[in-house]
Amino acid sequence: MIAITKLNLGCGQEYMPGYVNIDLNKKVKADRYLDVTKKLPFAANSVEEIRAHHLIEDFDNLENVLKEWHRVLKPGGVLRVWVPYAFSNHAFVNPGHKHYFVWNTLIYFTDQARPNYFYDFHFKLKKREFQMLGRYKRVLSPLAKLATAVPEFYERFLKGFFSVDVIYYELEKVAKKETKTQQKMLEKETRQLGK
Repeated sequence: MIAITKLNLGCGQEYMPGYVNIDLNKKVKADRYLDVTKKLPFAANSVEEIRAHHLIEDFDNLENVLKEWHRVLKPGGVLRVWVPYAFSNHAFVNPGHKHYFVWNTLIYFTDQARPNYFYDFHFKLKKREFQMLGRYKRVLSPLAKLATAVPEFYERFLKGFFSVDVIYYELEKVAKKETKTQQKMLEKETRQLGK
């Protein structure tokens, strides 16, 4: 089993020291070549951080993927996600994108969802912000800060005047209380993965 407990999923050209860099594409430098939409070869509650930079918009079943990532994160572990904003050019330039994100899209997977019965796992929303990309990033970043300060107003009235490029979400794993049977199953799974 790998000792590093930080994952850079779908690393592509962003190989990061200090992380287990994982990608499906064998043409890029990675530590492991895996399909991150399947069960990950990490024990439950063993990973401190997961980075997914422009990745989850490509998945068919977002719920199953996030549930698996929730499984491997330690309680208090952090999921950092960057996705193209639904109304930016970045959302539609790649024909492989299957999901489009607005300010509140990932809220349904957090403790802020009302009602909170959509999924049987939850994250705590730690941070969320609009960001800009590209050569004009420095000039346009104040607009992203403005949009972050008043997100609902931005999405309703201003997105037609200027478009942010990316939404960054920082989510923390909320551990649900497991029964003793579930705890034993998790311990058995952890022992099996360690062999």
